[in-house]
Amino acid sequence: MRTSLFSELVTIGYEIVLEGETIRLQYQKSGEPPESARQLIDELRECKAEAIKILKTGNTITQPASVEPGAKKKAIWVNPYPQGTPEARQESLLQCMGAMCLKTRKAIEEAYRGEHRQYKATPDILAAEHGLEVLQRAVLKGEAKLKDFRLAAYEWEWASKAKLN
Repeated sequence: MRTSLFSELVTIGYEIVLEGETIRLQYQKSGEPPESARQLIDELRECKAEAIKILKTGNTITQPASVEPGAKKKAIWVNPYPQGTPEARQESLLQCMGAMCLKTRKAIEEAYRGEHRQYKATPDILAAEHGLEVLQRAVLKGEAKLKDFRLAAYEWEWASKAKLN
């Protein structure tokens, strides 16, 4: 399952609720959901078992249990483009890929900090970084998938940490 599936549904305007073994999607905005939601809902159906497992562990964008019932939900990030537009999709993809790179960079920094060594960009590391850049452009054009980018981020992390061993 794509890691951004839940966040894309929430961005469109759905609240995702787990009731036993049933996933309920409740559209929270006025009017009808955008047509782009249909594809995301179909994708959620295809990976229902995995989605239920994630929802049971709480790894999704939901209202925290400590928040008072009826309290206003606060968004972490709001897409500045109209829902369902290519610009909104591109901005969401950029945010996801940026978050993946930041997480990977922090993991690399932490590994080097623990070893008390200086980070040096070797040819392998530079190639992995270049691969990320190429894949980012391909994902934005629709020529590659977000999971391909995630794998390239893992390769960058692996190449960076390999020099520590």
